Amino acid sequence: MIEEKIKIVTFRDSKESFLSLLDENNFLFIEQVPHPGVVMATGEIVEILKAVGAASIFPSLAAVAVQWLKARSSRKLMLQTKDKQIVHLEGYSVQEVAELLKQAESLTVIDTKSNKAN
Repeated sequence: MIEEKIKIVTFRDSKESFLSLLDENNFLFIEQVPHPGVVMATGEIVEILKAVGAASIFPSLAAVAVQWLKARSSRKLMLQTKDKQIVHLEGYSVQEVAELLKQAESLTVIDTKSNKAN
């Protein structure tokens, strides 16, 4: 049986929009908050637990990922497989992303432009 739990690493301008979309799609997730005084060399980490009412998280998470990615050209998604291969998810279909997520250890969510108007 495939373990259906994925670590998502978000960076500054991607966190709010991606987590909001997860919430809208009934995902349960836990934000891992660092202990005070601990320096982390990464973005903020969220662990996806499950999609409420879904038999598998992969198709639903793939749909969310592709929807989020297509909303702005400044967005990037990078999947790291359990054997440490990196896959950039731009241009993949929902079905292809769902299959890749089955092999995923983590998903990095990046928006290269700020959500705030300058």
